[in-house]
Amino acid sequence: MARKSGKKTAKRRLVRLSAALVALLGANPALAQTFDCNVGGQLTFGSISTCGASNTITISPANVRSATGCLSVSGPNSRGQCSFTNFAGPQQVVFSVTATQYQITNTTGDKMTVKNFSCKFQPNSAATVTGACQYTGLTNTTFAAVQIDIGATLNVNNPQNAGTYSGIFTFNSSIP
Repeated sequence: MARKSGKKTAKRRLVRLSAALVALLGANPALAQTFDCNVGGQLTFGSISTCGASNTITISPANVRSATGCLSVSGPNSRGQCSFTNFAGPQQVVFSVTATQYQITNTTGDKMTVKNFSCKFQPNSAATVTGACQYTGLTNTTFAAVQIDIGATLNVNNPQNAGTYSGIFTFNSSIP
């Protein structure tokens, strides 16, 4: 991964969806910061038994799973988590998911859509941010840590073929 230095540096992180997500590690020493999406595991929706209709499964940033309609969901679930640590002093930081929806696929090419991302940025904001999870915050101390809890909604089609579905989405952190 190429590293950039300078005041205006954007970092991209890919997050893998295994009916869910995992991210890559990264740091930019020129800006004395780290961005890590391997801190809390991957966004996992669980094992799904379909029924006679299209429905959704949602994982919230608070790590609560809910399903609509007649879907049966079991097994472990998990929100995605990233952490951002800034050692460089006061500066504004922007976080965002780059698209509002992503496709995940299984080995035979069947697809499901992951959308309606929601994030909670702690301790900077008590509110949950929905949509593309875009958040702009000021880290106003010489050391600031932000935990980012990520949730999303999985659309399960009718019919939906069995398999392990995976994919990626991009989550950005940048200093304007």
